[in-house]
Amino acid sequence: MGINLWGAIYMVHLFVPSMIDRKSGSVLITASAAGLIGIPGMAPYCTSKFAMVGLAESLRGELYKHNIKVSALCPGIINTNIIRDGKILFADKSGQTVQSMVEKFYSTFGASPAIVARQGISALRRDTGIKVSPGLQMWPVYFLKRFSPTVYQALCRLLYKYVMFRDR
Repeated sequence: MGINLWGAIYMVHLFVPSMIDRKSGSVLITASAAGLIGIPGMAPYCTSKFAMVGLAESLRGELYKHNIKVSALCPGIINTNIIRDGKILFADKSGQTVQSMVEKFYSTFGASPAIVARQGISALRRDTGIKVSPGLQMWPVYFLKRFSPTVYQALCRLLYKYVMFRDR
């Protein structure tokens, strides 16, 4: 919460007053697809990212009258070292680590950080409130949650049953 949420709050507190004075500006809050869908085993991370999406949505309404654009960027899987360097240990039901498999998945299917950055700039230019990026990577899961929460929850339970997440 200290970095994900409070870092964004501190930056807003620091920069938005001068934007209000200028009567223009743009704020991009980089959240995550985990701010739109709850992911089993990632409750603290999802909590902070849901809060960031809420912050962006609230500020978007509040700052509109000052000609300040606010967008929340919610990327899915990005080809970074987050899994290798993170604090979540991925293991199967027997307790055997599947960390290398998850790392390979991220490197194979993850979006380029440069593409995600361009998506953020595009969201601000187009005045998009929430940008789920990039492309179709996270849209199917997000739509499934929105249109059939019951099926989404069943899928989450099924996935969690076969791949557990445990803190290191």
